[in-house]
Amino acid sequence: MALGTSVCVVFHSDSFGTFSFGNTSTTSSGTITIQTGANGQVSGTYQPNSLAGSKAVFVGVFLASNNTVCGTSGVSILTVPAAIATITVTTPATWTAGTPDTISIVARDSYNNPATATLTFTGSSLGIITPTGCVITGGVGDGFVWQGGGTWTDAVSFTKAQSQAILNVTAQNGKTATATFNILPAELATMSTAIVPGTVAVVGSLVELRVGLSDRWGNPVATTTVNWESQGLAATTTQTINGTASLTFTLGTKTGEYIVRAQAGTLTATITITAIIGTPILSQNLTACYGTVNKQVNLEVYLRDGAGNPCPGTAAWKLIEPLPAAASLSATTTTIDIQTGSASITLTPGTRSGVYVVRASVGTLTATFTITAAPDEPATIINTAITPGTTAMVGSQMVVSIGLSDKYGNQAATTTVTWQSQGIAATTTQTMNGTASLGFTLGTRSGVYIVKAQVGTLTATITITAIPGEPAIMTIMTTGTVTGVISQVELRVGLSDQWGNPVATKTISWQPIGSLTTQILAATTTQTINGTASLTFTLGTKTGEYIVRASFETLTATITITAVPGIPRLSQSFTHDSRTVGSGMSLEIGYRDESGNPGSGTVEWSLIEPLPAAAFLSATFTTINPQTGSATVTLTLGTKTGEYMVRLRIGALTATITITALPGEPATTITHGPVVAVVNSQVELRMGLFDQYGNSVATTTVNWEPVGTLSSQILAATTTQTTNGTATLGFTLGTKTGEYVVKATYDGRINTFTITAIHGTPLLFPVGSGQITGRVGEGCLLEVKVCDEYGNPATATVSWELGLTPATATLSATNTITDESGKARTTIILGDTSGTYTVRAKADGLSDTVLQIIAMAGTPTESNTTWVGPPPPATATANGTITVAVSICDGYENVVKEGAVNWVVIRGTNTVATITTNIVEGKAEFYCKLGTIAGTYTVNAKFGAILLKSFSARVNPGIPILFQNFTTKTCLPGADIPLEIGYRDAFGNVVNGTVTWEIMQMPATASWSVITPIINPQTGSSTATLTVGSLTGAYVVRAMVGSLTVSFTITALTEGGASDELLIYPNPVKVQEWDKFTYPDGPWVKFGRFDGQVTVRIYDVSGSLIRIMENVPPDNFFVKWDLKNDDGVQVNSGIYLGITIANGKKMIGRFAVIR
Repeated sequence: MALGTSVCVVFHSDSFGTFSFGNTSTTSSGTITIQTGANGQVSGTYQPNSLAGSKAVFVGVFLASNNTVCGTSGVSILTVPAAIATITVTTPATWTAGTPDTISIVARDSYNNPATATLTFTGSSLGIITPTGCVITGGVGDGFVWQGGGTWTDAVSFTKAQSQAILNVTAQNGKTATATFNILPAELATMSTAIVPGTVAVVGSLVELRVGLSDRWGNPVATTTVNWESQGLAATTTQTINGTASLTFTLGTKTGEYIVRAQAGTLTATITITAIIGTPILSQNLTACYGTVNKQVNLEVYLRDGAGNPCPGTAAWKLIEPLPAAASLSATTTTIDIQTGSASITLTPGTRSGVYVVRASVGTLTATFTITAAPDEPATIINTAITPGTTAMVGSQMVVSIGLSDKYGNQAATTTVTWQSQGIAATTTQTMNGTASLGFTLGTRSGVYIVKAQVGTLTATITITAIPGEPAIMTIMTTGTVTGVISQVELRVGLSDQWGNPVATKTISWQPIGSLTTQILAATTTQTINGTASLTFTLGTKTGEYIVRASFETLTATITITAVPGIPRLSQSFTHDSRTVGSGMSLEIGYRDESGNPGSGTVEWSLIEPLPAAAFLSATFTTINPQTGSATVTLTLGTKTGEYMVRLRIGALTATITITALPGEPATTITHGPVVAVVNSQVELRMGLFDQYGNSVATTTVNWEPVGTLSSQILAATTTQTTNGTATLGFTLGTKTGEYVVKATYDGRINTFTITAIHGTPLLFPVGSGQITGRVGEGCLLEVKVCDEYGNPATATVSWELGLTPATATLSATNTITDESGKARTTIILGDTSGTYTVRAKADGLSDTVLQIIAMAGTPTESNTTWVGPPPPATATANGTITVAVSICDGYENVVKEGAVNWVVIRGTNTVATITTNIVEGKAEFYCKLGTIAGTYTVNAKFGAILLKSFSARVNPGIPILFQNFTTKTCLPGADIPLEIGYRDAFGNVVNGTVTWEIMQMPATASWSVITPIINPQTGSSTATLTVGSLTGAYVVRAMVGSLTVSFTITALTEGGASDELLIYPNPVKVQEWDKFTYPDGPWVKFGRFDGQVTVRIYDVSGSLIRIMENVPPDNFFVKWDLKNDDGVQVNSGIYLGITIANGKKMIGRFAVIR
């Protein structure tokens, strides 16, 4: 368009916006006429008004001359809100923590138009703000109009309860608004406990119990009544102040656990305070006492606190030098009895009187005992003395004395001694220097004089032997001076002093006088006993006078004994003898006294009837030879064996002689025995021997000898004696048929016996048990045997018949003849059905026998093997069990009833188990406890090399356990704390899951820097990093997987207050509630987490080290303790301390065991 062309600009505005072209402007619809510029263009501006949503239309540019359009036309202009200038927040006056409530936010630009905004919600200690911001949206809608903006209304929640909470709402351009309101705690949800000064306190001390009540967000719940209950404590209630209720009371005087139960609504908490002993005090049963030397004194100390509770410890006992004499203690160290708080010993003082001091010490505590030992009661008369001695002559002057002391040799003080003796009046004397004496004169009679000294219960007996004076008289005391030869005689003489007292222990000489006496007696001596000396000897066999003289110094006595002959006796050379029939023998008798002196007289001889046969005597009367004292006669025996008796008589004396007539030498033999006998029968062989007169030869040995193998097997060479002339050999034939030969021998005479043994009654029976096992479709050999009971074969024809059969069967032969061993055979071809097949075997005259053939199934096949009951499971739980069963048949569909199935369990390429089960009634069952490692397991059932069945099962993890790398930790404000939870089953298998991490409590704003919400499928863990706020205090974080939760408490402390705490699971350990099915190796407690070897020390509440485990490798980052001490004994209920050292880092944790 040419410069200076006049144009009309036409526009329309419904909102009083201003169009300006050149120097002309208007706020209403209309036309502006303007000249084009140098470039042929017109330009202008549109200034919208302050009302958002208003529109203007630029109609177009027209030539002023003809209204022809010469520029852009139909452009619409829409006014939108300006930048946000003000924010207004409207909230309820009161909120409930964690409960959403409605909030309304209005955003306006500077012209009060509704504005769009992106807002962020922040606040001082509001906890978790949900949502954390909002967006007020707006834009151009259909019809080219402005829509939206200005207001946002929705539900918001805060988790931190407080009064005058401030919510900051900040727009993207920095504009802010605040709202002030109160946030009340939510419903009571958790109860925490604390004890001041701690869970362990001294008996009788003041303790304060505290419970904190909070909602699920950790906000203290104020003005709540807490009920307190405890055994021995009256039920009481207290009110919470700032969410905490406390109870102060004094512990009892007894040690042990004091349990208090706090209840608020449905929440309960049990607080256990372990009361320990106070400061020990050492006391004693006595400080000073009196005793007796060498008599035990009981010493006892008591170690108890001020409340009387026994205190543990060891008492050391010591004797304090100097001592009057060596003393002894029953023990030098004793352990304080934990029940009574006492320890005792016994002191045995020495044998000297005086003061004995004993000191007992327990640590730095001491107790001193002073025992004064007095002498014992007089117990011993230590010596006795006799002057001139214990032996004195009658009439001598005597002095006796005794010394007195106690049993340890201490001299007795002045004591009265009473003296008594037969013939002396009782008298008393006093001891002097421990000795008392008595003088008196012995009597004129020899013997024992006894003097008795008595002091209290002590007595002493003094014996003085009064001996006779010098010998003065010897008297003969022998009686009976005439006796028979070889008699025993005793000669006696008496020796006494002038008073007639027998003189003892003097030597008397005895001297034989004359030839008779000197032949039997040598000169000798004897001692006097009680004044008498004796000599005993035997007279000789000769008659006459035997003279002996006794002498002592100048005293003598002569004794004469006259010996007379003895009584004659009748004797014989023998009373019984034997001779051969028909022989002669001499008979002799003697007639003498016992000394062998001959007697005189006539002997009468006679035969005593009846006689076996006629016999003869050479004389009937003979005279005693006066020189020898004997008489003889000759007897001739008859020809028959037997006893021949001869009687002899002289005066009134008689005697009988018996002669047994024996057979002569054997002259003839006779034999007898069977020729044929059945095997194993009893046979008897006899051989008779006779002399020339026909007398059977008795008591003669016959030799028997087996001939041949059969005889030698049953009979050894032997001998027998003849009885009435006959020797007999009885024996049992062997069980084998054949000839048995025996040879009998005597003095070169030989007789041979031959017995033919034949078989016994034949029997028909099967070879073996009669029950044969085979397999269907196969042949089985059948055997029977015909023989007697000893196996001797017999010949017979055996016929075979099929009996009951489950299926068609055939026999290879129906008639067979026994062989040389007595056996007959045939073969049965079994049918195709398993079961029992019977075959009857027969033989003429013999009982039938039936054979049973058990047809077993053939080889199992895969096609005929089926599952029994439920099919194998597709899944199982770690450490769970699988039970399946199969039914097994062969190719003929016969049930396989024997054998075994090998079940091979494979995980991946590794065989983890091989289990063999027997086939019972065609079935094999498989019961297997699967491994603890999750994965796919394959089970193959095999019969030998044949694969019968196979299945696979997926082993899934067991019940998940949620654990954490720590429960409590201290740190500095602003620190980054790595948090980790593990989600595995009891066997370490990873369990899939999603973790929700929540900050439940924070003194100042804390934030997450890293969160992995998905359980790592390789490690089974999820991690998060918490950046602690800038203020000190407890930051509580909760991690939740499904219904399982764990909590972390991070306490931000000032510089120098941070330390680590040991992770312990479970805590407490409740033994009675332990899940034995899921964790059969429990109960236990685990410590973690560790990456390398760890040393664990367990202490009880008294501080004693009860268990140490050194350099233990962790299992899945944890170390397990089996609740046993170093002696392998299960620990009791109580509080325990665990200390671990791993990689130079020390961690400490406390836990409880409840049985």
